[in-house]
Amino acid sequence: MTLTSCTSHNTQVLNSSEPLDLTHSKIAAQEYWVAAKLVSPKYPVANARHKIAGCSRFKLSINSNGETVDTELIESYPNNKFVAPSQGALKQWLWTPTDQNEARKAITRLVQLDFYMTDAKNYAQAKRHCAVGTQY
Repeated sequence: MTLTSCTSHNTQVLNSSEPLDLTHSKIAAQEYWVAAKLVSPKYPVANARHKIAGCSRFKLSINSNGETVDTELIESYPNNKFVAPSQGALKQWLWTPTDQNEARKAITRLVQLDFYMTDAKNYAQAKRHCAVGTQY
């Protein structure tokens, strides 16, 4: 008689270079990194001409050098014309680690960029749609 058995062990080790996911809270993200250089995106010409307001939401990572990397679009309202200028600006953002982040731990967080003009045709709708809580 032969008896055999098989067991499996979870050998997955958490990679310490993986960014810490803080997409659930802007406050938690600010405990690791604070903005050192913010670049404002240019208002898209077509949206300005047609008096369209809106926003773009992104998930981004901040690496251990304080650079913005891996920007991923979550949503753009009311059209995608805000995406390219937003991504261009975000890639230039630089961050400084807080005193709590001496190890310079990379993180992933959410960011929203708003585009408003007071005489926009959709000002009220954009303000409602782009209202944010503590996530962004």
